[in-house]
Amino acid sequence: MFPTIDTLQIALTDHRYIAERSLATVIYLALRLRKPLFLEGEAVGKTEVAKTLAALLGAPLIRLQLL
Repeated sequence: MFPTIDTLQIALTDHRYIAERSLATVIYLALRLRKPLFLEGEAVGKTEVAKTLAALLGAPLIRLQLL
């Protein structure tokens, strides 16, 4: 899939999402370990990360809005 964190960062950038190294590392590890990734916090781009990853992986994006 992505042999290194750098290749993942480049792929994200190619899809118009600039990820800091720490976020790219977490995403890379989740993909390598085939484990889910839970993102939480302020409204600053979590959905965009999910959209970009879905596009990169050719996977459907299922978004749930919880109140």
